[in-house]
Amino acid sequence: MSSQADSLIKISRIWADFFPANTSNQPV
Repeated sequence: MSSQADSLIKISRIWADFFPANTSNQPV
């Protein structure tokens, strides 16, 4: 379970790096 959470955080970081402007306003 921790593995999935870690993966999500990693993807979130990469996503924020790709869209720094959307970091504060995520559509989710």
